[in-house]
Amino acid sequence: MLSLTPQVHDSRYGRHYRAGDIELICGDVFGLDAEVLAGCAAVYDRAALIALPPPLRRRYVRQVHALLPAGCRGLLITLEYPQHEKHGPPFAVPEAEVHELYGRDWNVATLERRNILAQQPGFVADGVSALDTVVYLLSRKA
Repeated sequence: MLSLTPQVHDSRYGRHYRAGDIELICGDVFGLDAEVLAGCAAVYDRAALIALPPPLRRRYVRQVHALLPAGCRGLLITLEYPQHEKHGPPFAVPEAEVHELYGRDWNVATLERRNILAQQPGFVADGVSALDTVVYLLSRKA
């Protein structure tokens, strides 16, 4: 049975929260290394990639995601909107860029694309004309 109260400890990577087989690390993602990521079976990126400007997105994928083991799977959630209509963060990350960033080391499959502009009054107030959220399934290649 999964404990509802996580075990918490600190390391050089940050604060670790563990409940059963699930561990979350709250820290600097660029401080992670192959040692701590070796046993990672899954990743969930809800807001990391879209928080980064383009040069840091490339570094994030090449430096962090490249350390994840073969067979690792993940969910990546991005936003797409006309970037010239609103300055991020969050930044727009078009589907072509997702494939460019991840395609070398990961299989990328689009699971869902949904128009969410009507549910985002802040984007509407900023004059954004279109807003989609896109969910990708990532599978690390061998």
